[in-house]
Amino acid sequence: ESKDDLIDLQKPQQALALGGVNYGAPSSKSKRGFFQWRALPGTRAEVESIVTLFGQGMSTLEPTLLVNDDATEQALRAAVAGGNYVHLATHGFFRPDLASSVGPNGTSDSAANPEVYLRLTEEAPGLLAGIALAGSNNSAATSAANDGYLTAEEFCALDLEDCKLIVLSACDSGVGEEIPGEGLISLCRASRLAGARSIISSLWKVDDFYTRHLMVAFYSKLWLEGMSPSEALHEAKLEMLIDNRIRFGHSHPEYWSAFVLNGSWN
Repeated sequence: ESKDDLIDLQKPQQALALGGVNYGAPSSKSKRGFFQWRALPGTRAEVESIVTLFGQGMSTLEPTLLVNDDATEQALRAAVAGGNYVHLATHGFFRPDLASSVGPNGTSDSAANPEVYLRLTEEAPGLLAGIALAGSNNSAATSAANDGYLTAEEFCALDLEDCKLIVLSACDSGVGEEIPGEGLISLCRASRLAGARSIISSLWKVDDFYTRHLMVAFYSKLWLEGMSPSEALHEAKLEMLIDNRIRFGHSHPEYWSAFVLNGSWN
């Protein structure tokens, strides 16, 4: 571990939490070839709980909270710089299939042309993965820098040099495309390239309700009990497994084991 990887924990720590995103009203046309995104009400409660825990256990600094219409690509780019902890709770995607290039009414447009999309991803595989942000359901594009999506390609340009931990609380955020000579192209890899020391990401589609409870348990153990990220994630998963078995009569890994830690475990 190099000196540049370390964050001075004696300094006040700063956090950014994004969730409860307003994706916009469903449109008759899909933008960029994606399905229309449904609201994730659990993510609003998730990030508000996390902000409260941060104030209790980590810092007197006011954390940045991006919700509803404020959870835009442009706002995220600006707010992420200097953040020691970054939590993004929204829809994630990886390699949308060709069916998703057709709108909900069977309509299609040039921006959703699957052949064009596939040619673009051959040149820039980082376009295969990303997260949806405010306004992503709107068919009318605003600007390339604020179009409602942040792809893995764009993640690489974020300023995460001070980031001790980024949590990609979204579906498929750790899934990627293996490119010869490059390795696995994913949001997780892009976050590391942008400077994040540790990354928590998911290996499959995750449930809004269960993810919220897992993340609150994780941060409670991280910030209030002083565990390392690896210990906190392990204990949060174990707690979810036992709790699910008691409350719901099942302990299927689908509901508690999707998230993994990459980078530094301490």
